[in-house]
Amino acid sequence: MSTYSNPFYQYGDLADSESKSPIRSQPDPIRVWLVDDDEQIRTILARLFRSRGIDCPRHFASAEAALGALDSEVIPDAILLDIHLGDKNGIDAIRPFKARTPRMAVIMLTTFFDSISRDQALRAGASGFLLKTYPMDKIAHGVYQACGRGASNTAARAA
Repeated sequence: MSTYSNPFYQYGDLADSESKSPIRSQPDPIRVWLVDDDEQIRTILARLFRSRGIDCPRHFASAEAALGALDSEVIPDAILLDIHLGDKNGIDAIRPFKARTPRMAVIMLTTFFDSISRDQALRAGASGFLLKTYPMDKIAHGVYQACGRGASNTAARAA
């Protein structure tokens, strides 16, 4: 049993929470910035998120670029942040993001599950930890959940 009470933080438990989440109609889409050093991943995720009611107006190859944009842009509801950004560690960017925008969700997205990285990210203030290998509906549901909006209609139907 993990010390984190929200099942969103439990590796592999997100499917259980999907079936319990209410379907909510949202007037405005969730705004998410994507931070990943792989341009193809950013492009694919943005396209897939749009089809699930999540707007991805900005994409960044580095955490530094996203941090700089916070000064002049409309703050997103969440940042989806890769753990491995070239030779940098995305976990190190969580605290600066949260210091500037405490209410914004910072969600870690990675290829491989690593409980040490998950625990470090959550201790640093991440709102969640998702795997790129999850089905897209599960990732979208995690974004909705981290932003406090419950399940998306698409994610809830898939449950």
